[in-house]
Amino acid sequence: MSAFVLSVLAVSVILQFGAAVVALLVARMGAFRIPAALIATAIVLMAVRRAFSFVQLMSGRIAPSVSVVPESVALVISIVMISGLIMLHRRLAEISRSRDEALAALEERGLLLRESHHHAKNDLQLVESLVALERGASRDPAASSILQDLSTRIRTISLLHDRVYEPDGDGSFLHYLDGLIQGARDSYAVDGKTVSFETSIENVPLSRSELIHCGLILNEALTNALKHAFPGVKSPRITVVARSDEGDRLLEVRDNGVGLSKERRNGGFGMTLMTSIARLEGWKLTVSANDGTCVRLVF
Repeated sequence: MSAFVLSVLAVSVILQFGAAVVALLVARMGAFRIPAALIATAIVLMAVRRAFSFVQLMSGRIAPSVSVVPESVALVISIVMISGLIMLHRRLAEISRSRDEALAALEERGLLLRESHHHAKNDLQLVESLVALERGASRDPAASSILQDLSTRIRTISLLHDRVYEPDGDGSFLHYLDGLIQGARDSYAVDGKTVSFETSIENVPLSRSELIHCGLILNEALTNALKHAFPGVKSPRITVVARSDEGDRLLEVRDNGVGLSKERRNGGFGMTLMTSIARLEGWKLTVSANDGTCVRLVF
């Protein structure tokens, strides 16, 4: 009986120390780090206690007949413990491999997406350059004006890929609109005068479709103001406001110019484009011409 009890106790101690090692491996995997470390500590303490009992049995301080049943139960517990921890370790290893594979696939997909947007931006810039070359070769002022407007519309879409989709862009409404305003300011001269821009833009959340449509409307409003609003105006000024207002989102472009003529308000291509986009999205677009022109979009 003494040899049997010693064998059971020895195997139990070995299994418990093995379970502690497996628990530490689980902790190293980063999954449930603190709980696994606490479990490993508890198992080590149990193993130390079993080892102390083994030493007492070896020295004859404990009667072997008294220890048979407890040590047999301890052996069963040790087997169940190390088996459960081994299965947990294997399962966590599988989860870790699956996670790494998913992250690698996601990174590859993101790289392909960034490359796609980069190529789209480059293609649009090429088209814009071709339009600029055609405009430079044109001797017809009306055709030149149309080509310039077309160039700014292409830039509006190109800027979406540059400032929203590219990894260096922050993907925000504010960042996108700031680029559109800067591009319009650089594209149109107002009889040698410097147009003052005042902006109050909040980072309004928009979907991709809403973002491009809102950008096109802003581009048309700015283009109309820069081209037609300021003849004879000493201190031209354009104010752009974008914010959330009582549950609605608001975009407003206001100038201090001469106002929009009835003909341009009803028949201009830019106005037709803005109206069509607003109707497509179900937005409310209003244009007023008191003390300048105000284009107001509620969406």
